[in-house]
Amino acid sequence: MYLFWKDLNPKLRTVRVLSKPDLKFFPKRWEEREVPVPVELAELLESHPVTIDSPFVFPSPTGNREQNFLRRCKVVAERAGLDPEEFDLKTFRSTYATSMLRRGFDVRTVQHWMGQSRWKRPCVIWRPRRMFMTGSI
Repeated sequence: MYLFWKDLNPKLRTVRVLSKPDLKFFPKRWEEREVPVPVELAELLESHPVTIDSPFVFPSPTGNREQNFLRRCKVVAERAGLDPEEFDLKTFRSTYATSMLRRGFDVRTVQHWMGQSRWKRPCVIWRPRRMFMTGSI
């Protein structure tokens, strides 16, 4: 929703999580950070078409910030044969964290990437989501 093309670094395969005060977006705990992107996602983002002149990676049809991202994701989930009511945007966070832990990164590093400061919280968030484990998405 707040991802700009300039936030992506395809060579390093990272995304910068930066404050965007004009959009009233601030990272968790107000900490700007650089987060690695899995190779598969980096390749998808590199090939993602730029159809309109917009700074956003996922713009609305008019080129502004997409404000119906959850609704659009639920449509995709339904198209994949999943229950859209079980889908929420936090699924992306928990799936990313689980994926990075499975790739061998330590918990504290992933915790930093996720903007988490406490130990208990990641243990609750980072569990595989059934819809992603079935291979439907």
